[in-house]
Amino acid sequence: MSTPTLPMLEAVDAAIAQVRKSHPGIPDVTVVLGAAGKSRSGQVHGHFAPDSWKSAGDGKQKSHEIMLSGESLERGAEATLGTIIHELAHAYAHAHDIKDTSNHGRYHNKKFKEIGNKFGIELEQAGTIGWSVTKLADGTAEKYAKALEQLAKALTSYRVPNGEKITKPAKKRQMQCPECLDPVTVTKKWFEKNEFNLICSEHDEQFEMIETEA
Repeated sequence: MSTPTLPMLEAVDAAIAQVRKSHPGIPDVTVVLGAAGKSRSGQVHGHFAPDSWKSAGDGKQKSHEIMLSGESLERGAEATLGTIIHELAHAYAHAHDIKDTSNHGRYHNKKFKEIGNKFGIELEQAGTIGWSVTKLADGTAEKYAKALEQLAKALTSYRVPNGEKITKPAKKRQMQCPECLDPVTVTKKWFEKNEFNLICSEHDEQFEMIETEA
C-alpha cells in the first residue's frame, strides 16, 4: 500500500504539467510537501525557491523548488491549484528575469499580478505581502477540470498545524526602497503592528530591511 503523499504528488505533478502546457516558458520544478507554519500575514500556503535542487551526478543541472504547505491542503482542490499556479508564476518570472517580488520574496508587486492574471488566478492586495492573496479566476476551474478532479481525489489528508511561535523582531529596523535607496527607521512598536507595511509610492516597491538595531 502506498502512502497518502504519493497520489498527492502525482496529482500536483499532473496539474503542473497542464499549466505548463497552457503557458510555455515555465521551467521545470521539484515539488515538496512541507510544514510551512505561519507568518505575521497568516498561514503560509507555499513557496518558490530558485535553483535549490541539483542533479546527483555532476551537480551542474539545477531545478527550482515549489513547496506546498501540508497544513494548507485542508483548503481543498481549487485553493491548492491556486497555490500551484501562484508558485509557477514565480518560476516563470525567475526564468525570464522579471523582478516580481521584493523584501526577500515577501512583497508581490504589480509585475507578479500581471503574470498571475495571465495564468488564471486573481490576486488581492494585502499591505504586508502585496498582490499575493490568491484565488482561481473565472474559467480557470473549467480549464483545468481534469487536474482539479485528480487533486480532489488525492487530497485525503493534511498536516495538523503545530502552533509555531513567531520570533519577535528587534527593537528597531532600518529599511529602504530597493530602487531609490531612501532609508527609514521604524520603532519596535510600529514594526510589531505593521511588520513590513512600507511601500515606496514612486516605485511601488516594498521597503527592505537593511540594518537591525538592538
